[in-house]
Amino acid sequence: YLFDGWYTAAEGGTKVTNYTTVTTPQPHTLYARWLEAVTITFNGNGGTIDWSGNETKEESIEKGSSYGSLPTPSLSGQVFEGWYTEQDGGTKVDRDTVFTTDTTLYAHWRNNRYVIHFNANGGNGTMEDITLDFGKDFTLPACKFEREGYVFQGWAESSNSLTVKYLDCVVVNREFSNSWYNGNKDGETYSLYAIWQGNPVTVTLNYGYEGQEDGSCTAR
Repeated sequence: YLFDGWYTAAEGGTKVTNYTTVTTPQPHTLYARWLEAVTITFNGNGGTIDWSGNETKEESIEKGSSYGSLPTPSLSGQVFEGWYTEQDGGTKVDRDTVFTTDTTLYAHWRNNRYVIHFNANGGNGTMEDITLDFGKDFTLPACKFEREGYVFQGWAESSNSLTVKYLDCVVVNREFSNSWYNGNKDGETYSLYAIWQGNPVTVTLNYGYEGQEDGSCTAR
């Protein structure tokens, strides 16, 4: 049970608080009032619930009421997704969820994620963005962009770079960094730019005077 306060009668009556003024100089009887309660247990599921590093926390609330503002746990390298009624799966609860029985709530977590965006960088065509977890292997799809007179060489991290960061269809694995200088953030966009090389062109050299043979060279 939860203590609801002191009242002037066993049933009904007026609630007495620190600010109640007594106006009659005679004995007064105050009655404790109790509310039926349920216990809500928060399980960090690997994370901590508060600044003290506790992994679990119990609170009692009135039966048939909502908890209100739920605690926000933390787990290094993970993103908190919410409180659920099961360690895996279950139903997500929020500040307005009504509780009628003792309940254990489990924090759910996911990896930090990023979005790969493919930029044709002068080419034509479309490629869908891809959402990935940091720290997970992923094989890049084949380039679907085309550019007339050019051959695709690979992917760069900037539009004006000629340095190939990734060849076509190789494995990508980006580790998450918390560095304040150049760290990552959940949901960031990671753009890859197509690098193109022109097809070879044969140039014929005609010197225009007798005795000199014409020549040729290949250029891109």
